[in-house]
Amino acid sequence: MALEAWMNAQPTGAPGRRQMPAHDINDEEMQALIDFLEWTDSINTQGWPPHPAG
Repeated sequence: MALEAWMNAQPTGAPGRRQMPAHDINDEEMQALIDFLEWTDSINTQGWPPHPAG
């Protein structure tokens, strides 16, 4: 669960740094988000976009 660890490791109150919003999601919602992002990453885009810049 690298995504969960990354989200939880974001600094809070660091001077001069934007604050990540507090989503206050529970473990089940976190797993659903991870599952969704992994699913979207696995979609075959058939080479789209044709250029890295979009």
